[in-house]
Amino acid sequence: MKYLFYFFMLCMCIVTINVNAQIPNKINYQGLLTSGGVPVTDGSYTLQFTLYDSLSGGASLWTETQSVTVTAGTFTATLGSTSALIAFTQPLFLEMTATAGPSISSPVTFSPRSELLSAPYSLNSRSLLGPNSTASGTGAIAGGTNNIASGNYATIGGGAGNQATEMYSFVGGGGNNFARGEFAVICGGGSDTFTDSNSVSGNFSFVGNGISNYITQDFSSIVGGLYNSISQIKSFVGGGQFNSITGAYSAIAGGSNNVIDGAGAWSSISGGKDNLITGNYSSILGGLGNYAADYSIAAGTRAKANYNGSIVLSANKEILSTDTVAAGGVEQMVLRADGGLFITRNISGVATYDTSKLINTSSGAYLTTGGTWTNSSDKNKKENFVPVDGRLLLERLASLPISIWNYKGENNNVKHIGPMAQDFRAAFGLGNDDRSISTIDPAGIALATIQELNKQNQSLQARVEELEKFVQSLASRLMKSGDESLGQLK
Repeated sequence: MKYLFYFFMLCMCIVTINVNAQIPNKINYQGLLTSGGVPVTDGSYTLQFTLYDSLSGGASLWTETQSVTVTAGTFTATLGSTSALIAFTQPLFLEMTATAGPSISSPVTFSPRSELLSAPYSLNSRSLLGPNSTASGTGAIAGGTNNIASGNYATIGGGAGNQATEMYSFVGGGGNNFARGEFAVICGGGSDTFTDSNSVSGNFSFVGNGISNYITQDFSSIVGGLYNSISQIKSFVGGGQFNSITGAYSAIAGGSNNVIDGAGAWSSISGGKDNLITGNYSSILGGLGNYAADYSIAAGTRAKANYNGSIVLSANKEILSTDTVAAGGVEQMVLRADGGLFITRNISGVATYDTSKLINTSSGAYLTTGGTWTNSSDKNKKENFVPVDGRLLLERLASLPISIWNYKGENNNVKHIGPMAQDFRAAFGLGNDDRSISTIDPAGIALATIQELNKQNQSLQARVEELEKFVQSLASRLMKSGDESLGQLK
């Protein structure tokens, strides 16, 4: 009796890779059994499936026996149900033998063997084994060359010499990268030498790319760059080189040779070079050679916020490494501006640059480098001119209470003299409110009252001169009249 055997390979691979679900190591298999061109009798048949390394002869690499139900000659089997399939890394040929069944009186081997084509090899997506790569973890994937995916559900997409050793760890590619934490991720980078590899041993931590970037704690990230390191939890380095974080919850955006050391947590460096933070809750906005203690902010060139709660900003270019500006005590703000400080509220325009003015403003007021404050008093900036009554100002000034006092925020030994803002406002109606006195209004009052006093003095002088003339005239008449008593009196 002549038996014919036809088979079909069905749905044997999952195209996309899901590290959270192991791909079954099985093949759905369907065939048609006929005798003389007619389907064999329906019933239960015992079939033995064997894989060989050649079309004929060769070595048997895998075998499995199953009982299948045949209906109208067709049957379906799942290869790998009772004996785990081997890896599909070489050409394989399937041989089937029917050993028992309603139409089988003695074992029948169907020939020729059938070569397994591309579909079964897609099972390698279960481990993506590349040359000399291993995927010993459950559901692990290891592509590329000489890679090791030993963590359960670990994945290595490609590259060479990479390792993913913990659960759900991932290396996308590159060379000699080590994902040694659970859910640790290295996208790529690294090098062909171990000394330049990227390494993540913190759980849920990430290195995007670059060379010799290291993370040893959990929930931290290095986006790229080279020779950057994080050894505390929940910290971040954006890129650059030779940046280091040993403080928790901290960030370095980039730059070079920037450090947030172990004493500094919740701190940040935006960029620049050779910046150092040793304090908590501190920031360096950028620049060169800056330093920040606890709760401090530094920016510019060699600005040292070296006292807790200090803010030091330095606008100067580097000349000498010793050219620094530093806080003098806690909670102090220091601004160094070698080109002067310009203050404006204009919507647009270029700042006026004048190095003779330490503080300059768009309003025209300024502080000279010698320490003199100068108010703006340009006539072109004024309007609504009204002449003053000097006599009235003098009268009001005479009744203005003036006392010696000290501010509550100052030491009691620091004394001042002057009127109260409320009395000044009531007497003269000048200024924005009754809680402050401008520097220009008292000066104006003083000038106006001096002018009034000068007028009054000139009037008195004229009257004195007239009186002296009258006295001289009277004395002269008395002498001529011969009044001896009056003459003796004279």
